[in-house]
Amino acid sequence: ASKFALEGATEALYHEVKPFGISVMLIEPGGVDTEFAPRPAGAVSGDSAYGCLVQLRRAAASAGMPAHEVATTIVHALRSGAAPLRLPAGAQAQAVVTRLQTLSADQRASLVRDVAQLERWEATLSRPHRELK
Repeated sequence: ASKFALEGATEALYHEVKPFGISVMLIEPGGVDTEFAPRPAGAVSGDSAYGCLVQLRRAAASAGMPAHEVATTIVHALRSGAAPLRLPAGAQAQAVVTRLQTLSADQRASLVRDVAQLERWEATLSRPHRELK
């Protein structure tokens, strides 16, 4: 949700400052192989909701592009003078953008629910507190 909020705020800013000749660009990288999200200090169960999230992020990052390639993409866009509002950086991000363009509104909504694992979170939150372990 926070990424979507940032995207909305960036798009609004883009339209607000464009008449003044100010450019705004939203970088949308795919997985980036960095140590940005350090490993948790303690053991994390792969069965827990947090453990699943950690595993997914690690897999995406390790399959991602090196951080310097994202930086190179950004520098190239800035130097070109034609910075787009959204800049997908890397093959993963471009594949996602291409795929999203082919989906209907219902398919996009379904994809968002699947990716966010909303049904799983809703089921977890609906259980009485004593059952959550």
